[in-house]
Parts: sequence; structure tokens; C-alpha cells
Amino acid sequence: MDRIDLSIIEELRKDGRLSLSDLGRKIGMSHVAIRRRLKRLIESKIMRVSTELNVKTFEFKLAMVMMEVETYEKLTELVSTYIKCPRTLMILHCLGGFNLLAMMWAENDDTLRSVLDSCSIRTREGVRRSEVCVGELLHPEYLSIPIVSSSDLEISPCGLDCSGCRRYQEDKCLGCPTTRRYRGIENLISTDPV
Repeated sequence: MDRIDLSIIEELRKDGRLSLSDLGRKIGMSHVAIRRRLKRLIESKIMRVSTELNVKTFEFKLAMVMMEVETYEKLTELVSTYIKCPRTLMILHCLGGFNLLAMMWAENDDTLRSVLDSCSIRTREGVRRSEVCVGELLHPEYLSIPIVSSSDLEISPCGLDCSGCRRYQEDKCLGCPTTRRYRGIENLISTDPV
């Protein structure tokens, strides 16, 4: 990477919808040169293009789950399972008393309770103790929230079946967004025409 690459990344962070021509004008390069640099940055996995949602617009609920996991093997098991979870925004391997931290999201308070209790990463085998911190996002305003528009899966990526969950049966959880049982899509769809 060089200063031009950093300038491209900076401009795209400000406005990810910039055209190659507009980006080239801002940086002082042709759109062809910009395209070539972007392709290299993406192929070398230095950056990626993604969509972020305004957490406050959707009133998403967020929680940080701090865990002490007994062994490194159990920790890697948890990570490999929960990186596939659509409710996981981030997983961090930490030093100190808590060695694993996960940021989770949900559409409402009831579903967040399920995410933190019924199907939580913190309730899995190998987790010695955990703390949960539920809060309001102050910065950044936008996060990369995994949205699934439809699915035919019966079982969630963590291996659980929502139909067998008491909270789901009592309409206290919207279910896993990666399964056909998910009831939360209506919360995300606006009835107002765009």
C-alpha cells in the first residue's frame, strides 16, 4: 500500500458510492488507474466493499458478551461456530480474565434476551463464566449487519432449531435470520414506498 491507496480507502470510507471517475478526480488519477488499484486492494484482501446499516434507524439492540473460555480448543470451536451466526457482528480473542468477546445484535429486546440466553455463545460448553453488557451504539453510526432476505434452512448455523425453543414458541424471539422460521423480516421492510 502507498499514499494513493490510503487516499482511495479514505475517500471510499467517506462515501462508498463514489464512481470511479469521481474518485479519480478527487485523487488526481484516471478512473482506469483507480479501478486497477481497487481491484488489487480487494484481491489482496486489504479491503472489501460492503453495505452498512444505520443501527438507530432500525432500532437494533446491541450487546457485548465477554467470556472466559477454558481452553484454546474450545475457544476456536466457539469462534468457528459463531462466525457463521448472523447475529454476530464481531468476535475478539482477548488477553486477561475474559479471553473472548463477541458483539451481538437483535431486532428487539425480547429477541436480544434469546440471543443472550437461549442460543447464546456464552451458554456453550467450555465457557467458564461470562458477563453481558447491553448498550446503545454511539459510534460508528453504521454497522455491517448481516441481513438474510430469505432462507430454506431448518437448522441455524450454530446447530439449533428455533422450532424447539420455548421463547420462539411463545413469540418472544423472532428466530434465526438464516432459517425459514425467521419472523423478523417484517420488522426490516418498510411499507412506505421509496
